[in-house]
Amino acid sequence: MKQLPEDECRRLYSQLLVQIELHLSGSRGLADICIACGLFLEEDYPRAFIQASHAVWSYQVGKEALLLAGTGRGEHFYRADWLTNLDNTISHADTVRRFLRKGDSPDMFL
Repeated sequence: MKQLPEDECRRLYSQLLVQIELHLSGSRGLADICIACGLFLEEDYPRAFIQASHAVWSYQVGKEALLLAGTGRGEHFYRADWLTNLDNTISHADTVRRFLRKGDSPDMFL
């Protein structure tokens, strides 16, 4: 990429590398949620919470990749997020994380 002119570098990122980043961050997020669920079933609530946090962060990496790709001619291309639904996925992963947070302290609601 360092050898390409700026426009071609941006095009390579927007058309290829952003797709790789989306798949990688989504796969990591899914793996983190699965691990969090396993830890929850083992009643290891603090570590489950941490894994769910990693899932949120992974999905946010994908969202950031889309935002970076939306420049130049593709400025509004990824604005229609319903195709990837990252905002919704981040929200659901955050809901899981907040649910897991409740389980680590019996005094939380006091």
